[in-house]
Amino acid sequence: PWAQRVPFIKKELETVQKIQADGVSISIPTLGKHESEMLGKLMDFANNYPQLLWLINIGHSPESVIKEAVERFHGTSLINFTTMEKCRLREVLPIVRGAGANLVAQTLNDQGIQWSAQGRIDMVRRFLDEIEKENIPLDRVFIDPLTLPLVDNPIYIASTIKFIQWLKANGIKTISWVGNISLGITDREPLNAAYISILAACGIDALVIDPIEEQSLQSFYSSVNHFKGEKNVYTYS
Repeated sequence: PWAQRVPFIKKELETVQKIQADGVSISIPTLGKHESEMLGKLMDFANNYPQLLWLINIGHSPESVIKEAVERFHGTSLINFTTMEKCRLREVLPIVRGAGANLVAQTLNDQGIQWSAQGRIDMVRRFLDEIEKENIPLDRVFIDPLTLPLVDNPIYIASTIKFIQWLKANGIKTISWVGNISLGITDREPLNAAYISILAACGIDALVIDPIEEQSLQSFYSSVNHFKGEKNVYTYS
């Protein structure tokens, strides 16, 4: 029930203000017939905090639910969990264009994950053709390089770094979910903190971090000059 979620979200917003994050990443689980109602209530709640950027994780929500939620929100939002699969782009891109929303696009398409940097570069080039057809400005798009757990994919991280460097060299904004790198290990904070430093050195534009991880926060603060005051830090919710 929504009433049970409100105290948790309010507590999260207190943390956002404490660490001076720019926004909050929030997910609503797939709830079938109740999903539209839940997203609507979330957007009404978010309208009370227009100074924050709201990263809305839409998961597998249907087109009608996404459209309603985005149009209901009066502030600046980023639609997340949009892959580069053709069917998903046909649903989401017109909504982004019509609502003037921002978009996070994951480097995952109909062929699945591309393990090489070049494979992801080719994927993004095709994606850029699609957003150009929809007249969506490039500055409203963030590319998620799709960080995977290091313990399972030790070589993949090297191609991820190379891919991020290519994105930045071509003026494309990037965002990364830091905590994904440490999934599957017990002591996650040191790896997350180290990854933040690496991402900052690569030129990453935005990060999603866990606000209770002190080492991650310190790593970000030590790299804060890189971000030059941009809206760039989100907390989990």
